Amino acid sequence: MNSVADLVSLEKLRLDKILNLKCMPSEFFHSFTALCDLQVANCDELMVLSDQFGLAHHTCIRRLTISKCSFRFLWPEKEEALPHLLECLEISYCYNLVQIPPGILSLKSFKTLNINNCPKLSSLPEMNSPSNLRHLEIKECQALPFLPDGLMRNENLPLELLVIDSCSSLESFPDGDLPVTLHHLQISNCSKLNVLPTSNSSASSYNSSSSLKVLEVCDCIMLSSLPDHLHNFIHLDKLLISNCLRLVSFPDGGLPPNLMSLSISDCHNLRELPDQLYNITSLQELTIRNCNSLRSYPEGGLPTNLRILNVIGCNLLEPPSRWDLYKLSSLGDYLITYDRHRLSSRPSHI
Repeated sequence: MNSVADLVSLEKLRLDKILNLKCMPSEFFHSFTALCDLQVANCDELMVLSDQFGLAHHTCIRRLTISKCSFRFLWPEKEEALPHLLECLEISYCYNLVQIPPGILSLKSFKTLNINNCPKLSSLPEMNSPSNLRHLEIKECQALPFLPDGLMRNENLPLELLVIDSCSSLESFPDGDLPVTLHHLQISNCSKLNVLPTSNSSASSYNSSSSLKVLEVCDCIMLSSLPDHLHNFIHLDKLLISNCLRLVSFPDGGLPPNLMSLSISDCHNLRELPDQLYNITSLQELTIRNCNSLRSYPEGGLPTNLRILNVIGCNLLEPPSRWDLYKLSSLGDYLITYDRHRLSSRPSHI
């Protein structure tokens, strides 16, 4: 240990498969005065990261990655046990982990929290205090029943990316507004989720002040509707909806006005396309795949600036001869298959 601790200029350290490692003396990490990236993996006997581990007053640690360790808690529940310059925490395959340190989101430097495959994690830290969190990814946390209220109510949360994937106990989002700074929202494989973020106020969380550019909703089999005010997302340029089996229709207000890419796939109960699709003059790419209940062509036709069109496996949809494709002067690539027939131009991008 002493010989390792002499590496005062070491910036990155990985501890992997170290047998009998239960804690580290404080002096060990205090010797690494330049250490900013610490990785801990496959240390089965390491039961807790605490001030005994030497991180409490280590001011250089900015990135901490933990994988396949057995502990239930990272630190004791006290703010002074946290590395105060920490910017990024990534935790994966920690099957016994039940809690994230409550004060971690209040660290002024903290920006990224990624949690993957922690099946016993039942809650996230509250987000009511001012925070600089920008990226939040939660994947395969099957015991997580809800998200913190502050996620939708904290006006001082500068969140830009939110990914929620394979959280099978999650049924809904908290009431309130999405952070206006959010650029990318991805929700996938949440089998109990029945409603997307909405607002109880007169101004929906989907509003003109939002910065959201990408919305992806996949494999949410209980989801039956999209938010009524989806059209108010004036900055949204990509919308992807896939395998939402209970989705029947789009909101009456239609789609965001500046949408450039729309993909709808495996929504087997979807009966109609969005209203006034022809008014979305910014739309350049449209993909509709395996929507078996879809029958009618969108009223008013397709946007004239459409460049790429793919319609695949929608066998009840009226034939392309009624689609007036000749009016789409910008259309280059298209692929349409229905009832074992195929109509295409140059090779499609799909």
